[in-house]
Amino acid sequence: MKKLAMAVIFMAGIIALAADDPGGYLTAKWGMNQTQVKEALKEKSFKSMMGSKGKMIYYNDMAVATAAMFRFYFSDFDEFYKMDLYPIQKVGSMAGQAMGVDVWGREVIETFRSLETALTEKYGKPNESNKDNLSHFADLDQALIRGQASIIEKWDFEKTIITLQIIRNTPDTAFQDQGFTGNFRPIMIYESKTIKAPENKQKKKSDGLI
Repeated sequence: MKKLAMAVIFMAGIIALAADDPGGYLTAKWGMNQTQVKEALKEKSFKSMMGSKGKMIYYNDMAVATAAMFRFYFSDFDEFYKMDLYPIQKVGSMAGQAMGVDVWGREVIETFRSLETALTEKYGKPNESNKDNLSHFADLDQALIRGQASIIEKWDFEKTIITLQIIRNTPDTAFQDQGFTGNFRPIMIYESKTIKAPENKQKKKSDGLI
C-alpha cells in the first residue's frame, strides 16, 4: 500500500508539469543555480556527487516501482541544465539474475511504462520513437531485460528536450556466461537546449608542443 501511494504521488508530479515547454524539471527551472534548485525542491534531501567537481547534486527517491537517483547537472557558470533519473540496483538482485529471476529488471520496465503513459497523456505522442522497429521481438520485455533491445523516445520543445529510454548495458562476457545482465542507463532525461554543458578541461596531447 505504501509503495502504491508513493507511486501515485510521483506520477502526480509528472502529470502536473505544464503542457507547454516545461523549462526545467518540476519547479527547478533552467538557469537556476544550485542554491535556487535546492530551494525550489526544498522537500528533497540533496547531496553533492563525489568527483563531480561541484557540477552535480542529487537526491534518492522512489520512481514508481524502482528506487532511483535523481541527478541535477550544472554548467561552468552554475546554471542548471540537465536532470536524469538513474535506477538504483537492489542489493541481491544480481544473485536473482543468476537464478533467472530478474525482478529488478521488470520493475525498471514497469517504471518506464508508467512514465511513458504520463508523458504521453501530458504532451501527446513523442516526436521521435523507435518502437515501430521492435515489432519483430516476440517478447519485447524479455528482450529489454536481457539488453537485446532498447527503446528511445523524445519530446522536443523550444527550450527543453525530454528523453525517455530503456537501455541496458552489456556486461563483460564472464558475467554474461553466468546469466548476469548489466545496469540500466538513465530512464528519463530532461535537458536544456540553450545552456551548454561544462567543457572538458583536460589537457590534450599535442605531440610535445605547448
